[in-house]
Amino acid sequence: MNLDKDHYKNFHLSSRSSWIHSEDYLNYWMGNIIELLELKPSDRFADIGCGDGKLATHISQTVKFHQTPLGIEQDEICLSYDKNLLLPLMKNATDFLENTHEQFDKFLLKQIIHHIYRPHQNTILASIYRALNPKGSILILSMPDKLSYPVFDQAKKIYERNESDFNFEQLKEDLDSIGFSTYTQKCTYRTNFPKKKYLQAISECFISTLSIVSDEQMHQGLIELEKKLPKIVSVEDPLIALVATKI
Repeated sequence: MNLDKDHYKNFHLSSRSSWIHSEDYLNYWMGNIIELLELKPSDRFADIGCGDGKLATHISQTVKFHQTPLGIEQDEICLSYDKNLLLPLMKNATDFLENTHEQFDKFLLKQIIHHIYRPHQNTILASIYRALNPKGSILILSMPDKLSYPVFDQAKKIYERNESDFNFEQLKEDLDSIGFSTYTQKCTYRTNFPKKKYLQAISECFISTLSIVSDEQMHQGLIELEKKLPKIVSVEDPLIALVATKI
């Protein structure tokens, strides 16, 4: 799946309307990530595809790493975090992993792997394996193949068509073949959201699928959602967590 060039810009605009950058959301995922990766201060940690770095900064503040973690992000608009808590490195994942001479204990890849086609995925995963210390781990967080929160029908079809290229079971098999020990679990953030703010988040493309619908599809989709959504929208925002440990 190729992202629209304005996706990151739209994503940051949507953070004013959606739950994605709320303190509650950040704290929920921070707690899950720290637990799943078993993060500790002595770990050398990097967030690959860190976006604006808010989540990794929260993690850094809480864990109090002995060495400042790295935030790997190729889009300049996202490099705006506190450099005392997260060191920015403006590179794509492949360039970083193929050229780093540093060894790490823990990697985080949150909502990035499904944007990478499988042959390229394998290159990145093999590079991660080489860059990890023995017993080091990666945590891959990715959306399931079916959307859990309400979007208009056309967006749902586009999402499911794009996500059909991404197979979590195949990813797990690929990791196992490289030499990782893996397990998965589902983590779900839940919240209630006013319809007006929810529709605004939709219009600002808070997920990447929405950035590739046409203006007319968006217009008709918002009309569709306005008619069928209640005043308070119950949102379930799940991610599949795959933990892979180097053995």
